[in-house]
Amino acid sequence: SGGTDTQDLDRNRFLATLSGPAFNRLYLIFCGMYEYNRLDTPTVGYGGNNFGTGSKPFSFIGDVYLLSCNANCRIAKNINSTLGYQVTGSLGNNRNILNKVVAGLEYDINPSASIEAKYAFFDFLDKRSVNGIDGGFNDYYAHGISFAFKKKFP
Repeated sequence: SGGTDTQDLDRNRFLATLSGPAFNRLYLIFCGMYEYNRLDTPTVGYGGNNFGTGSKPFSFIGDVYLLSCNANCRIAKNINSTLGYQVTGSLGNNRNILNKVVAGLEYDINPSASIEAKYAFFDFLDKRSVNGIDGGFNDYYAHGISFAFKKKFP
């Protein structure tokens, strides 16, 4: 923390991960994160950012949390499936929530090479109040597809 005439930024991140086999062919990964983010700028001027007004004109609160769960399941000798969900929430001045769902398959061509296909769905919910309008200002959803060739080198 600085004095009364200096800008003060506090950012701390806490992260926890738990992973392991749930059943014979199922592997689970759980992850949680919280970031404490505060910017205190001592000034009496008007802040020009409608999306970042804090307790003072140029101050900012940008706390963020993330929760995710991923499951990998070997459904055949050379086929692996993936399913995952993640929610990311921005608290404070930029209030929004991002939901992400991913599903995919990986086929092992041989012990050192595989091909993979994944589908992702994103749902972004804007919870900010801008110029007297509550939330929904920038809501969107999106779809994504990815393909990959993986090669392990000795």
